Amino acid sequence: MVSLDDDFFAYNENLEAIDLKWNSISALSADTFKHNPNLVKITLTGNPLPAIPEDLFANNPDLREVRLDFTLLKVLPTNLFIHNPHLRYLNLNYNMELEWMSGRTVNKPSLEFVGLLNTWYLHPDMRKEFCEEDWCLRAGNRYPTINQLVKLLDRYFDEDTN
Repeated sequence: MVSLDDDFFAYNENLEAIDLKWNSISALSADTFKHNPNLVKITLTGNPLPAIPEDLFANNPDLREVRLDFTLLKVLPTNLFIHNPHLRYLNLNYNMELEWMSGRTVNKPSLEFVGLLNTWYLHPDMRKEFCEEDWCLRAGNRYPTINQLVKLLDRYFDEDTN
């Protein structure tokens, strides 16, 4: 098990991008990026992170791009991106065991890309609807526009919050 010290990035408050892909990091604390308020991009691709703290990005208000593909995530915390209104790009591809959780996880209006290739991060009823529309989120199929995806997500999110 590899984890980062809470103060690993403490003396780099002007840091705008962190690339930690394929480093065998298996645990992060809520304080890992707390000293990096200017962080715009973080890449955690390929690290075996079955769980991440809900407030991992709480001190990174300018965050625009998060890459969590190939991380073995099982659950995406409900309010993970609540403090990141500028988030544009979220890659969750190839997290085969990532399951549906009710509740809002991102500020959808700002998103321009959400990677869900080979994940099950969809409401169980949405899986059927996506595949019937021939834009099931799997390799070789055409992908929905962000507007189609947001409209479908809104419909299911709204049902869960009532």
